[in-house]
Amino acid sequence: MLDDKLNELRNRIGEKVKVCITYFLKDKKKDGGKYVTVNGILKKIDEYKKLLILEDGTEIFTSEIVGLEDFV
Repeated sequence: MLDDKLNELRNRIGEKVKVCITYFLKDKKKDGGKYVTVNGILKKIDEYKKLLILEDGTEIFTSEIVGLEDFV
């Protein structure tokens, strides 16, 4: 399901797609972390690094995404 949504977004790069992404943010100092939800406009998908990059500069590894929605 997530792969289908990522493929759909790949085809829409450049359309200023608004996305809502929920992902796991690891704690840098200890084991664990927290779930974070961000809203933004998708700028790029870096296939090599496996990152979603938003217009505000936020970078999210695709392997950490647990929820992904786009808004028309």
